[in-house]
Amino acid sequence: MPSDSSSPVSAVKNRPWLRSESRSRWVIWGILSAAFALVHFHRVAPTVLATQLMADLHLTAMMLGGLAAVYLYVYGFMRIPSGAVTDWLGPRQTALAGILIAALQPQPASSGE
Repeated sequence: MPSDSSSPVSAVKNRPWLRSESRSRWVIWGILSAAFALVHFHRVAPTVLATQLMADLHLTAMMLGGLAAVYLYVYGFMRIPSGAVTDWLGPRQTALAGILIAALQPQPASSGE
């Protein structure tokens, strides 16, 4: 039986970066999954803390809903430039830059309460 050079098996043998046992792919997947979990946490946090946020900031339910909606609008708007940057730099560099920018943001000082 002649070997077919266009078969998926031969493509994997000829390109080592396509091997499923590549550790770097799992590391990248883990980092991006952790970043997604953090974004999801920030999206859900106002819902969990709604009563405390309303009391501390003296907000009505409508004002808190508007505040939470702003996050969605900014997230949706930023998909356009982030998509353009991803096309320009590539997904790895864009993800790395986004994670580094998020990690280097100044953290608020604790009030000690």
